[in-house]
Amino acid sequence: MLPSIISHTSRIRFNVLIPGVTFGPLTYSHTISLGKNLSTGDVVMVPLRKKIVYGCVWSESEQNSCKAISDDAMREITSVCRDFSLSKTLVEFIDWVARYTLSHPGAVLKLALPLRSYDRKKEPAYTIDREKFLEIAQKKTIDPKSPIGALVAAEETTAWGESYNDIAMPLSDWQRATKLSKTSLQSLIKNKMFIHADERTNDALKIPIADRAQPRTTGLEFLSSSIHLTDDQDSVFSEISEFLCKDKFTSILLSGPTGSGKTEVCLKACEQVALKKKQALVLLPEIALVKQWSERILKYFGAAPCEWHSNITPSKRSAAFFSIAEGRSKIIIGARSALFLPYKSLGLIIVDEEHDHTYKQEDRVLYHARDMAIVRAKLEKCTAILASATPSIETLYNCNSGKFKNVRLASRYGSGTMPSIKIIDMTKCESWLSPELHSAVKKNLEDKNQSLIFLNKRGYSSLFFCKSCGFRALCHRCKTYLCVHRYGPLCKNRAEDSLVCHYCGFNIKVPDICPRCKSYKGVSLYGIGVEKAKEELSKMFPSARISLFSSDHLSSEKQLSDTISQIKENKVDIIVGTQMIAKGHHFPNLTCVGVIDADSSLAVTDLRINEKMYNVISQVSGRAGREEKPGEVYIQTRSAQNPVLVSIVNGDFEKFAQQETKNRQDYGWPPFSRLIAVTITATKDEDAHSAADALSKAAPKYSDIDILGPAPAALSPLRGMHRWRFLVKAPKNVNLQAIVKNWIESCKLAKNIRIQTDVDPYNFL
Repeated sequence: MLPSIISHTSRIRFNVLIPGVTFGPLTYSHTISLGKNLSTGDVVMVPLRKKIVYGCVWSESEQNSCKAISDDAMREITSVCRDFSLSKTLVEFIDWVARYTLSHPGAVLKLALPLRSYDRKKEPAYTIDREKFLEIAQKKTIDPKSPIGALVAAEETTAWGESYNDIAMPLSDWQRATKLSKTSLQSLIKNKMFIHADERTNDALKIPIADRAQPRTTGLEFLSSSIHLTDDQDSVFSEISEFLCKDKFTSILLSGPTGSGKTEVCLKACEQVALKKKQALVLLPEIALVKQWSERILKYFGAAPCEWHSNITPSKRSAAFFSIAEGRSKIIIGARSALFLPYKSLGLIIVDEEHDHTYKQEDRVLYHARDMAIVRAKLEKCTAILASATPSIETLYNCNSGKFKNVRLASRYGSGTMPSIKIIDMTKCESWLSPELHSAVKKNLEDKNQSLIFLNKRGYSSLFFCKSCGFRALCHRCKTYLCVHRYGPLCKNRAEDSLVCHYCGFNIKVPDICPRCKSYKGVSLYGIGVEKAKEELSKMFPSARISLFSSDHLSSEKQLSDTISQIKENKVDIIVGTQMIAKGHHFPNLTCVGVIDADSSLAVTDLRINEKMYNVISQVSGRAGREEKPGEVYIQTRSAQNPVLVSIVNGDFEKFAQQETKNRQDYGWPPFSRLIAVTITATKDEDAHSAADALSKAAPKYSDIDILGPAPAALSPLRGMHRWRFLVKAPKNVNLQAIVKNWIESCKLAKNIRIQTDVDPYNFL
């Protein structure tokens, strides 16, 4: 614990954790006086190499630990950000996530402080001498044409003084804030009106940011009671409301069929929390769902929510960050990283579509947002709601063991009924589109209803190959088959087909002849992707308005928003979409869904493959018939008797979940055990193999722990790097992280070897 008061002026050393820096914390000194001491969680700016970077005070340094460094040689904290600090709870959460995921705390801190740093040479930061400015501004004889006169006039017209008092920022940002020319600002710097940030080491300093305009986000003044619940929804909300009133940690599973109105129940819970002057966070698995949630919140509360995801502009991101940190935003919707933001008073966390595997972060800090949401809710002493029509086996296990409460909506909202589902055996069908599905789409067009063709394959064709010699186009960096793209941003030249690697982005023009045998006649494209499906549907139904709904073609927020609006306004007749469209969307006029090649994913080695298959097909089926018009679903497959598909047709998720849980228990897989994947990576396969052998020889030997491997990764090489993997399996009561950490640290490996640990892995490639 840091002392709360220092009774005299002195230089104290502090350990500062820097976002994204995975060594340290680093030690800095700071001159403090009565009432101005630093505490754990305070945000500061410190010198690091040639930059001024953000950091967070993690602890007071023990003087004995850095005796070799004199006070004169010790680097000084440049400035202290007095706008806000990280709460004790958030600091504890960052430390917990770092320990659990075997990550460095600095890597986790970057998720909580995604702020801009400044290059000392290229982009020095300046702060205004506020006392000098006020002294000059009060003079009546100031020349309005002089730089200082222009600065005073700018303060009066733009009110930059209120937002930028004591802020350090580059000259370009000051230009935008004050509307002054670069020449005028340089003159003010020369006259010491603006001072270099390094010269103000002890001053309180607000966080530098170019645009701090308050976003129009939901606050108490916007709340209304326009959410009207059905009896079923009201009954479920009453159960949830009891827990919200208690201000203590509770985990709740909100389940129910697709279209049952889970969103309205969640928004009613948000309203209750906001009325208590607390904040509600809604996590979404896809950015594509943000628009729909935002529209509903705007409809019910009269203002848009605060958004946090990778598609928002830097200025909006900055404004949202401070709105959240200062508690002005009451309802926040966002992607995984929104979970780590410095909320002022978090009262509710909602994880929508909690079963979705995209909640698992697969690079840098490898965490599962659903699981970390439960941890943060526990630390914040608030409620966590997990919403899903097809809950994950892990969540159901926690419900059955009494850790989570389970509340369920019984039926679809209003007059909507569950769609009829039919399996179509494609073993004898030569076309990719069955006659039954073709007739259904044709009838839907005649009835002026919308159809969805779901094909979870990006691009135009899956494979470029030569019939003459058997050549298949492979990525030279990943050794995976290159996918053919004909439309969209992945094509280098829109007039030419491209071969694209979906793992590393390698991109070349499709050759006219076989690169191996130089044959013209043998060149062929195999398989069908969404681009080819759209092309062929255009030929089958020439008058139909067809839209592609794929991440490759809807890469910007505007493209996505425009496409969703066109579908809702009935300007689209047939939607051809990938998994991106399967989740959460509500299209009132969509009545027919066709699932193409439903069993294509079964070839993947994954302990959750049946669960993922059930979830995605159930979710995409749930897009049909959500209002008055009944829906129809056609599932095309070459495995008509597959038990997963049979369960979907019967609408018996409970039976499927019971069988899947039993299978996991019989084989000792999660949630009945714990897994950690260890991946060894090097530029040369022999180096990775050698390191894997060294780790294997140093592996700990416990009777209840299985270490599987080493073995080459399923995708090796990947992005030019060769990979070998271990899979460590242990009972749930074993502290597996500590064992794996000690194991890796005990083995001295070459500097060119990279080791990645994935706790609770979802990706086995």
